[in-house]
Amino acid sequence: MLTLGQEVVISNFAKELVKGIKDVIKNRPIERVKIRIRGGMISRTRFKAPVYSSGELYRSIKYVLTDTNLSIYANDYIYDLVWGVPPNKDNKVSDSTIKKWMSDKGIEVEKEDEDTIASLITRKIRDYGSSIYLAHQGKNSGLLENIISDNLISDYNSKFTKQLGEDFKAAFMNG
Repeated sequence: MLTLGQEVVISNFAKELVKGIKDVIKNRPIERVKIRIRGGMISRTRFKAPVYSSGELYRSIKYVLTDTNLSIYANDYIYDLVWGVPPNKDNKVSDSTIKKWMSDKGIEVEKEDEDTIASLITRKIRDYGSSIYLAHQGKNSGLLENIISDNLISDYNSKFTKQLGEDFKAAFMNG
């Protein structure tokens, strides 16, 4: 069972992790590849862009601390931002998902073109993979890298060790 002091130290660590994850979601650009197909020719263009759009992922990031575990939670979509969506015929990306993404990103198209554009994007992801997948070929995109630094671990290790010492002294002083 954690003491109140230990819980405070671990909660502060978790809050810092959540803040770091939210910061990269909102601000860290990750490499992507845009595919254009014209006249049967495929051209690829590399670019970087942050992953933030609607704020749903950002708002979903939270932590839960129990006596035995610290868990950080986020919307499942974070997996696709780290690893990309590979090409496959049973792709979970739907036209309605793409329409929502277009709206979240502020992409404005004529209402009569919305279904067509969403369908074309869905098909391109199904056939080639997402822009993140294309850039990293199913390897880690680096979105969540370097959030936990050696300094952060060292700092909280020191704080937790100090708190354990204080708790140990208090237990012996109070009998």
